[in-house]
This record gives sequence, C-alpha cells and structure tokens, in this order.
Amino acid sequence: MKMNHFSPVTKKPVTSFFNTFFFASILILASCKKDKDKATDIRDHLTSGNWYLQSTSYSTTSACSRRSYFRFNADGTILSQSFEMSEGICTDYGQSEGTYTLTDNKYLTINGASMSWAVEIISISHDAMAFEASSGGETQRLFFDKTEG
Repeated sequence: MKMNHFSPVTKKPVTSFFNTFFFASILILASCKKDKDKATDIRDHLTSGNWYLQSTSYSTTSACSRRSYFRFNADGTILSQSFEMSEGICTDYGQSEGTYTLTDNKYLTINGASMSWAVEIISISHDAMAFEASSGGETQRLFFDKTEG
C-alpha cells in the first residue's frame, strides 16, 4: 500500500512538490547546458580556420581584397593577412600577428602591434561571420566566409 506524506501547511501530498522541484531542476540544468553549448559553438566557429573578407558596409571589395583573412587560434592569438590593389596589382601586405579576447560570446577585442580593435559579432556559423566595428566615430560592418577570393 502506497503511503502519501502530506504537507502540514497545504495538506497536499509532498510527492507533488518533489516532482515539481525535480522537473524544474532538470529544466534549469538543461538551459544552462544550452548556454554553455552556444558559447562552445561560437568559439568553435571562430577558431575553425581562415575567415576571408567578403564585403564591407563602407567600401567595395575586389577579388584581391577578398584574399585577406583572419585566423583566430584557440590559444587567443590571431593571424591576419592583408591584400589590396595597388597601381593595378594585387599586393600582399604581409601577415600580422596579435591577440584577441572573446567576451560574453559576442564581443571581440583584437590587439595587434599597431592597433586595438573592438568588434561585436553580429552573426556567426560554421561558414559565415559578420561583425561590427567602430573606429573614429564611424561604425562599419564586415562580412566573412570560408572561401578565399
């Protein structure tokens, strides 16, 4: 025979309280896992290889400049390669190294030898990324994907 223990206050079975508490705990733990998974996904996407510049909100990009890329490494370092048209020739301006910090899974601070750049990740997936950067009072959007050129 099943015995129910009753709450002295509500006169309802205590087991319903425990069931409610148990299911609420599972929901809370599941939502925390999703936040952790999202954070892991963002970092995994960010560090998944070269991110090639595709377009910007402030200028047109040429096939040459679309060879430019960022590579975010898991250890917090960043490598960038810059290409620009100069006198009709696609010129490689070389690689730059620096560091980056990801904050709140949304904000990047990129530090190089001669610059510091704060950007907000607008969107990121396994093959596309957009971020917004403010510099000199102007806001710019940059769009990247995994395809060179």
